[in-house]
Amino acid sequence: MLYYFNEMNTSIIAKEIGVSVSTVKTHLQRAKATLAKINFNDVQDGDR
Repeated sequence: MLYYFNEMNTSIIAKEIGVSVSTVKTHLQRAKATLAKINFNDVQDGDR
């Protein structure tokens, strides 16, 4: 949410929450994959 809605870069997010930049990037990648899967399943189920 910080990345997209507050337009914060990964370095700032990492510093704010006390983790490494690579951890932030990993979490972003996993979140994107989860959202893509959810959206794909919604389309297949005819919910859209």
